[in-house]
Amino acid sequence: MGALSQPMDSRLALFSDSSFNTGAQVSVHNHHPKKERVTTMKRIILLVGVVSLATALAASAAEPKDNWGTMCARCHGVDGKGQTNIGRLLGVKDYTDATVQGALTDDAAVTAIKEGFTTKDGKNVMKPAANLSDSDIKGLVTYLRTLKK
Repeated sequence: MGALSQPMDSRLALFSDSSFNTGAQVSVHNHHPKKERVTTMKRIILLVGVVSLATALAASAAEPKDNWGTMCARCHGVDGKGQTNIGRLLGVKDYTDATVQGALTDDAAVTAIKEGFTTKDGKNVMKPAANLSDSDIKGLVTYLRTLKK
């Protein structure tokens, strides 16, 4: 029977014989507790990073209706008619009107959301939407289209 097929204690006993004893301790396992702690710590840090990223992405990827409510409804109204105090003051268009919707291209809506909107006479009436991804902006434009009556 070869040395490798013997139980662990028997293999260690082979090296403990006085004829082989050089004073060095022999270990069958290559065990490094410090390396294991570092590897475990790296895994924990990676996991925390992945969870944080997923949470951040989920938070920024709100439903278009929710984004409309928090970012647009103050001026444009929940219903899109623009009949809020600020909307009337700024002359916001009624986005439930099919004619108004027909005159607004998706590209123009995306640009207005991304860059804000300034009237022909230079009056800044809409600030750029901060912290919205391209996907969020597309969702807002799609939601805007659902307001048409």
